[in-house]
Amino acid sequence: MDNNSINCSNIRELPEPSFLSCLKKEGHVLIYDAKVQCFSIEGNIDDKILQEWALHIRRHYVRDDELTDYVHVYEIDAKKHLREDCIPDIPQIRSGDFAEIIISDLIQFIEGYEVPRYKQHGREDKNKSEHGTDVIAYKVTNGSEANNNDELLAVEVKSRSSSPNLKGAIADAARDSLKDRSRIAMTLAYYANRALAAHDTRTSTELKRFLHASEHPFKETFAIGAVVGIKDAEHSLRDKSASDLSINHGQRVFIIHRTRLMDLIHSIYNRCVS
Repeated sequence: MDNNSINCSNIRELPEPSFLSCLKKEGHVLIYDAKVQCFSIEGNIDDKILQEWALHIRRHYVRDDELTDYVHVYEIDAKKHLREDCIPDIPQIRSGDFAEIIISDLIQFIEGYEVPRYKQHGREDKNKSEHGTDVIAYKVTNGSEANNNDELLAVEVKSRSSSPNLKGAIADAARDSLKDRSRIAMTLAYYANRALAAHDTRTSTELKRFLHASEHPFKETFAIGAVVGIKDAEHSLRDKSASDLSINHGQRVFIIHRTRLMDLIHSIYNRCVS
Protein backbone atom coordinates (compact mmCIF):
# COMPACT_ATOMS: atom_id res chain seq x y z
CA MET A 1 0.00 0.00 0.00
CA ASP A 2 1.43 3.40 -0.95
CA ASN A 3 1.68 6.45 1.31
CA ASN A 4 -0.35 8.92 -0.77
CA SER A 5 -3.20 10.66 1.02
CA ILE A 6 -6.66 9.29 0.34
CA ASN A 7 -9.05 12.22 0.58
CA CYS A 8 -12.74 12.83 -0.06
CA SER A 9 -12.14 13.70 -3.70
CA ASN A 10 -9.83 10.78 -4.55
CA ILE A 11 -11.22 7.91 -2.49
CA ARG A 12 -11.37 5.86 -5.69
CA GLU A 13 -7.57 5.89 -5.76
CA LEU A 14 -7.60 3.67 -2.70
CA PRO A 15 -4.53 1.46 -3.29
CA GLU A 16 -4.70 -2.30 -3.58
CA PRO A 17 -4.24 -3.55 -0.01
CA SER A 18 -1.33 -5.85 0.78
CA PHE A 19 -3.51 -8.14 2.89
CA LEU A 20 -4.98 -9.58 -0.30
CA SER A 21 -1.83 -11.70 -0.40
CA CYS A 22 -3.25 -13.50 2.64
CA LEU A 23 -6.28 -14.70 0.65
CA LYS A 24 -5.87 -18.21 -0.70
CA LYS A 25 -8.33 -19.24 -3.40
CA GLU A 26 -10.01 -22.59 -2.78
CA GLY A 27 -11.23 -23.90 -6.11
CA HIS A 28 -12.35 -27.18 -4.58
CA VAL A 29 -15.18 -25.54 -2.60
CA LEU A 30 -18.34 -26.14 -4.62
CA ILE A 31 -22.09 -25.62 -4.49
CA TYR A 32 -23.96 -27.40 -7.28
CA ASP A 33 -25.65 -24.99 -9.73
CA ALA A 34 -23.94 -21.94 -8.20
CA LYS A 35 -20.78 -20.08 -9.18
CA VAL A 36 -18.57 -20.14 -6.09
CA GLN A 37 -15.47 -18.06 -5.41
CA CYS A 38 -14.06 -19.16 -2.04
CA PHE A 39 -11.04 -17.70 -0.25
CA SER A 40 -9.48 -18.51 3.11
CA ILE A 41 -7.54 -15.89 5.09
CA GLU A 42 -4.30 -17.73 5.62
CA GLY A 43 -1.76 -18.06 8.41
CA ASN A 44 -0.23 -15.64 10.86
CA ILE A 45 -0.53 -12.05 9.69
CA ASP A 46 2.36 -9.80 10.70
CA ASP A 47 1.98 -6.42 12.35
CA LYS A 48 2.93 -4.44 9.24
CA ILE A 49 0.09 -5.96 7.24
CA LEU A 50 -2.32 -5.50 10.16
CA GLN A 51 -1.38 -1.81 10.40
CA GLU A 52 -1.91 -1.32 6.66
CA TRP A 53 -5.19 -3.21 6.88
CA ALA A 54 -6.32 -0.92 9.70
CA LEU A 55 -5.47 2.18 7.64
CA HIS A 56 -7.44 0.76 4.72
CA ILE A 57 -10.43 0.12 7.00
CA ARG A 58 -10.18 3.53 8.70
CA ARG A 59 -10.31 5.35 5.37
CA HIS A 60 -13.76 3.89 4.75
CA TYR A 61 -15.10 5.75 7.79
CA VAL A 62 -13.12 9.00 7.58
CA ARG A 63 -10.81 10.13 4.77
CA ASP A 64 -7.31 11.46 5.43
CA ASP A 65 -8.19 15.11 4.77
CA GLU A 66 -11.31 14.93 6.94
CA LEU A 67 -9.29 13.58 9.87
CA THR A 68 -6.56 16.20 9.46
CA ASP A 69 -9.04 19.07 9.19
CA TYR A 70 -11.10 17.96 12.19
CA VAL A 71 -8.05 17.56 14.40
CA HIS A 72 -6.69 20.97 13.34
CA VAL A 73 -9.92 22.96 13.64
CA TYR A 74 -11.17 21.46 16.90
CA GLU A 75 -7.74 20.88 18.47
CA ILE A 76 -8.60 17.34 19.42
CA ASP A 77 -6.36 14.29 19.54
CA ALA A 78 -6.76 12.15 16.42
CA LYS A 79 -6.89 8.90 18.38
CA LYS A 80 -9.61 10.28 20.64
CA HIS A 81 -11.69 11.45 17.66
CA LEU A 82 -11.35 8.10 15.90
CA ARG A 83 -12.12 6.11 19.04
CA GLU A 84 -15.09 8.18 20.21
CA ASP A 85 -16.66 9.37 16.96
CA CYS A 86 -15.63 7.31 13.93
CA ILE A 87 -14.65 3.68 14.42
CA PRO A 88 -17.37 1.26 15.60
CA ASP A 89 -16.77 -0.67 18.80
CA ILE A 90 -19.84 -2.93 18.88
CA PRO A 91 -18.71 -6.39 17.68
CA GLN A 92 -21.75 -6.97 15.46
CA ILE A 93 -21.20 -3.67 13.62
CA ARG A 94 -17.48 -4.28 13.25
CA SER A 95 -18.17 -7.73 11.87
CA GLY A 96 -20.75 -6.54 9.36
CA ASP A 97 -18.65 -3.61 8.18
CA PHE A 98 -15.54 -5.76 7.86
CA ALA A 99 -17.47 -8.25 5.74
CA GLU A 100 -18.79 -5.57 3.39
CA ILE A 101 -15.35 -3.99 3.01
CA ILE A 102 -13.44 -7.21 2.35
CA ILE A 103 -16.07 -8.40 -0.15
CA SER A 104 -15.75 -4.99 -1.84
CA ASP A 105 -11.99 -5.49 -1.99
CA LEU A 106 -12.37 -8.95 -3.50
CA ILE A 107 -14.80 -7.69 -6.14
CA GLN A 108 -12.66 -4.68 -7.05
CA PHE A 109 -9.10 -5.94 -6.89
CA ILE A 110 -9.63 -9.60 -7.84
CA GLU A 111 -12.81 -9.57 -9.93
CA GLY A 112 -12.06 -6.27 -11.68
CA TYR A 113 -15.20 -4.24 -10.90
CA GLU A 114 -15.40 -0.60 -9.86
CA VAL A 115 -16.66 -0.24 -6.28
CA PRO A 116 -17.75 3.08 -4.71
CA ARG A 117 -16.71 3.39 -1.07
CA TYR A 118 -19.56 5.19 0.70
CA LYS A 119 -21.38 2.54 2.76
CA GLN A 120 -19.42 3.25 5.97
CA HIS A 121 -18.43 6.87 5.32
CA GLY A 122 -19.60 9.84 7.39
CA ARG A 123 -21.99 8.13 9.77
CA GLU A 124 -23.79 10.20 12.36
CA ASP A 125 -23.65 7.19 14.69
CA LYS A 126 -20.46 5.13 14.42
CA ASN A 127 -22.35 2.02 15.54
CA LYS A 128 -25.28 2.29 13.15
CA SER A 129 -24.99 0.89 9.65
CA GLU A 130 -26.59 2.61 6.66
CA HIS A 131 -29.52 0.92 4.96
CA GLY A 132 -29.45 -0.11 1.32
CA THR A 133 -27.60 -2.62 -0.82
CA ASP A 134 -24.51 -3.91 0.99
CA VAL A 135 -22.12 -3.67 -1.97
CA ILE A 136 -22.67 -1.93 -5.29
CA ALA A 137 -20.15 -2.57 -8.07
CA TYR A 138 -20.12 -2.05 -11.80
CA LYS A 139 -18.28 -2.44 -15.08
CA VAL A 140 -18.59 0.26 -17.72
CA THR A 141 -17.70 -0.51 -21.34
CA ASN A 142 -17.10 3.08 -22.37
CA GLY A 143 -16.87 5.84 -19.79
CA SER A 144 -18.09 8.52 -22.20
CA GLU A 145 -21.34 6.88 -23.31
CA ALA A 146 -23.86 4.31 -22.10
CA ASN A 147 -23.68 0.77 -23.44
CA ASN A 148 -26.19 -2.06 -23.04
CA ASN A 149 -23.30 -4.29 -21.94
CA ASP A 150 -22.54 -2.12 -18.92
CA GLU A 151 -23.10 -4.17 -15.76
CA LEU A 152 -24.33 -3.26 -12.30
CA LEU A 153 -23.65 -5.85 -9.61
CA ALA A 154 -25.52 -5.86 -6.28
CA VAL A 155 -24.11 -8.04 -3.51
CA GLU A 156 -25.94 -9.03 -0.34
CA VAL A 157 -23.35 -9.76 2.37
CA LYS A 158 -23.77 -11.74 5.58
CA SER A 159 -21.17 -11.99 8.31
CA ARG A 160 -20.87 -14.82 10.82
CA SER A 161 -17.43 -13.93 12.13
CA SER A 162 -17.98 -15.56 15.52
CA SER A 163 -19.77 -18.59 14.11
CA PRO A 164 -18.95 -21.52 11.80
CA ASN A 165 -22.47 -21.39 10.33
CA LEU A 166 -21.47 -20.95 6.69
CA LYS A 167 -24.62 -22.57 5.31
CA GLY A 168 -26.82 -20.23 7.35
CA ALA A 169 -24.90 -17.16 6.21
CA ILE A 170 -25.23 -18.15 2.56
CA ALA A 171 -28.93 -19.00 2.85
CA ASP A 172 -29.72 -15.75 4.69
CA ALA A 173 -27.81 -13.72 2.09
CA ALA A 174 -29.57 -15.53 -0.75
CA ARG A 175 -33.02 -14.80 0.69
CA ASP A 176 -32.22 -11.15 1.45
CA SER A 177 -30.71 -10.71 -2.01
CA LEU A 178 -34.26 -10.69 -3.34
CA LYS A 179 -34.79 -7.34 -1.58
CA ASP A 180 -31.93 -5.72 -3.48
CA ARG A 181 -34.05 -4.99 -6.54
CA SER A 182 -35.99 -2.39 -4.56
CA ARG A 183 -32.93 -1.03 -2.72
CA ILE A 184 -30.57 -0.47 -5.63
CA ALA A 185 -32.08 2.83 -6.82
CA MET A 186 -32.02 4.23 -3.28
CA THR A 187 -28.40 3.17 -2.79
CA LEU A 188 -27.29 4.60 -6.14
CA ALA A 189 -28.94 7.95 -5.38
CA TYR A 190 -27.37 8.04 -1.91
CA TYR A 191 -23.89 7.29 -3.26
CA ALA A 192 -24.30 9.82 -6.08
CA ASN A 193 -25.19 12.55 -3.59
CA ARG A 194 -22.28 11.67 -1.32
CA ALA A 195 -19.85 11.59 -4.25
CA LEU A 196 -21.09 14.96 -5.51
CA ALA A 197 -20.69 16.55 -2.08
CA ALA A 198 -17.18 15.12 -1.78
CA HIS A 199 -16.12 16.38 -5.23
CA ASP A 200 -15.47 12.76 -6.13
CA THR A 201 -16.07 13.40 -9.82
CA ARG A 202 -15.00 9.94 -10.91
CA THR A 203 -17.71 8.21 -8.90
CA SER A 204 -20.43 10.79 -9.56
CA THR A 205 -19.77 10.63 -13.31
CA GLU A 206 -19.83 6.84 -13.41
CA LEU A 207 -22.96 6.55 -11.27
CA LYS A 208 -24.82 8.98 -13.53
CA ARG A 209 -24.90 6.24 -16.16
CA PHE A 210 -26.85 3.93 -13.83
CA LEU A 211 -29.35 6.51 -12.58
CA HIS A 212 -31.33 6.46 -15.84
CA ALA A 213 -32.06 2.78 -16.38
CA SER A 214 -35.21 3.37 -18.42
CA GLU A 215 -33.34 5.53 -20.93
CA HIS A 216 -30.08 3.57 -20.96
CA PRO A 217 -30.60 -0.13 -20.13
CA PHE A 218 -27.78 -2.15 -18.61
CA LYS A 219 -27.16 -5.63 -17.26
CA GLU A 220 -28.23 -6.03 -13.64
CA THR A 221 -26.73 -8.97 -11.76
CA PHE A 222 -26.99 -10.18 -8.19
CA ALA A 223 -24.54 -12.04 -5.99
CA ILE A 224 -24.17 -13.00 -2.36
CA GLY A 225 -21.23 -12.80 0.00
CA ALA A 226 -20.56 -14.78 3.17
CA VAL A 227 -17.74 -13.97 5.60
CA VAL A 228 -17.57 -16.66 8.26
CA GLY A 229 -15.42 -17.84 11.17
CA ILE A 230 -14.94 -21.38 9.92
CA LYS A 231 -11.81 -23.36 9.10
CA ASP A 232 -13.09 -25.90 6.58
CA ALA A 233 -15.56 -24.45 4.08
CA GLU A 234 -15.44 -27.49 1.82
CA HIS A 235 -16.67 -29.84 4.55
CA SER A 236 -19.49 -27.47 5.51
CA LEU A 237 -20.80 -27.27 1.93
CA ARG A 238 -20.18 -30.85 0.83
CA ASP A 239 -22.97 -32.16 -1.43
CA LYS A 240 -24.96 -28.94 -1.11
CA SER A 241 -26.83 -27.52 -4.09
CA ALA A 242 -28.04 -24.01 -4.87
CA SER A 243 -31.62 -25.00 -4.08
CA ASP A 244 -30.57 -26.37 -0.66
CA LEU A 245 -29.32 -22.89 0.26
CA SER A 246 -32.04 -20.80 -1.46
CA ILE A 247 -29.56 -19.61 -4.10
CA ASN A 248 -30.88 -18.72 -7.54
CA HIS A 249 -29.61 -21.02 -10.28
CA GLY A 250 -26.23 -19.79 -11.53
CA GLN A 251 -25.95 -17.00 -8.94
CA ARG A 252 -22.45 -16.05 -7.85
CA VAL A 253 -21.40 -16.74 -4.28
CA PHE A 254 -18.34 -15.09 -2.72
CA ILE A 255 -17.02 -16.77 0.44
CA ILE A 256 -14.22 -15.57 2.73
CA HIS A 257 -13.43 -17.55 5.86
CA ARG A 258 -10.97 -18.03 8.69
CA THR A 259 -11.11 -19.73 12.05
CA ARG A 260 -11.33 -17.25 14.97
CA LEU A 261 -12.17 -14.53 12.48
CA MET A 262 -13.63 -12.18 15.07
CA ASP A 263 -10.27 -12.07 16.87
CA LEU A 264 -8.65 -10.88 13.64
CA ILE A 265 -11.36 -8.25 13.13
CA HIS A 266 -10.88 -6.83 16.63
CA SER A 267 -7.11 -6.81 16.12
CA ILE A 268 -7.53 -4.74 12.95
CA TYR A 269 -10.19 -2.37 14.33
CA ASN A 270 -8.24 -1.73 17.52
CA ARG A 271 -5.34 -0.59 15.33
CA CYS A 272 -7.68 1.84 13.54
CA VAL A 273 -7.67 4.04 16.64
CA SER A 274 -4.07 3.55 17.78
